[in-house]
Amino acid sequence: MKINSIKSKAFTLAEILVTITIIGVVMVMLIKTIERIMPDTNKIMFLKTYHSMEGVVEAIINDPSRYEQTSLTDDEINQMTPEEKADLHIDMRFPPLSSAKARYSDNGTMVTVCADKTQAEKDPTVSCDGGKTLTKENALCYFTADAMHTIGPVNCENNNGITIGGQTIAGANMKLSSGVCLADMNNNISDNTLKFAIMPKCPPDNASTDKYVVYVVTQGKMTVPKTDTKYSKQSTAYGWMDSDQTQIK
Repeated sequence: MKINSIKSKAFTLAEILVTITIIGVVMVMLIKTIERIMPDTNKIMFLKTYHSMEGVVEAIINDPSRYEQTSLTDDEINQMTPEEKADLHIDMRFPPLSSAKARYSDNGTMVTVCADKTQAEKDPTVSCDGGKTLTKENALCYFTADAMHTIGPVNCENNNGITIGGQTIAGANMKLSSGVCLADMNNNISDNTLKFAIMPKCPPDNASTDKYVVYVVTQGKMTVPKTDTKYSKQSTAYGWMDSDQTQIK
């Protein structure tokens, strides 16, 4: 009896290596294509928040109940005496008007913070939080909380963070309904500049705590610096800004 034997031919090592190399090249090309197609959510949320804050800052500066609608040049201000400067309330480099107030939601409870707590004595319809006062250091934070829809607690008295879902978010002052956190908003003004940071992916919904700083300069103009010693990834945010946006190196 004749038995037919079937011989199977196996792949050689060289053929296997070539196949693996081809698959690797295809995967790299595919990943790069996916990265180009998929949106950068950090960039999108940063720019969305940046542009929203532009409108908020402009509205704050142009609100006659918060700041005097008077134009003074820096030269005119520099020529003033300390006593004269103490009476200025023209923009966020100075304290808000005594009539100014901010009303916001703190963990679902409405809170009103006043620049002058005696407002409550003069107007029975006004209720000022006895433990908080609007100052030039925290005014941007409180006015922003008034203008934006926040989730959870708001802390404008310092930059020690807020706690949401049992997790403390270091530096954060408030979390917006978009899921973005605003941070480091309570600050000493230097070189006529205020700062605040945007956290595009704010915990506890996201694990990232990356922060990107924005400068607010004279009369509410906003800029994104290329570098800042406190923010290690600042150059990324600088690169996100379109060529027609304000950037400073």
